[in-house]
Amino acid sequence: MSYPKTKEQWWNLCEKNKVELRNLVRDYTDMPPTLVDQYTAEEDNTIVALLQAAWGGAPDVPEIHNLPGWNALCDLCSESYLAFKE
Repeated sequence: MSYPKTKEQWWNLCEKNKVELRNLVRDYTDMPPTLVDQYTAEEDNTIVALLQAAWGGAPDVPEIHNLPGWNALCDLCSESYLAFKE
C-alpha cells in the first residue's frame, strides 16, 4: 500500500501495523505500548503524538528503515493530518 490518502486509509494502516507500531513505541518511547491498541480502537488522534515520539526517539541510522513497521510509522507521521480530518 502506498501512503494513506484518506482518514479511513490512515486508520486502516494503523490497524494493519498495530503490532509493529506497538513494538516501536515500546523500543523508542517511555510510554505504554498498549496505547497503540487503545488509540487505534477508539480512532483517537492522540496516537499521532505517540507515533511522533517513537519516530523522534529512534536512532538516526540507515538501518532503522529495515525495522518491521518503520515505513508505516513514517507514512503515518508524514500524513498525520488525516487523523484530524472531519
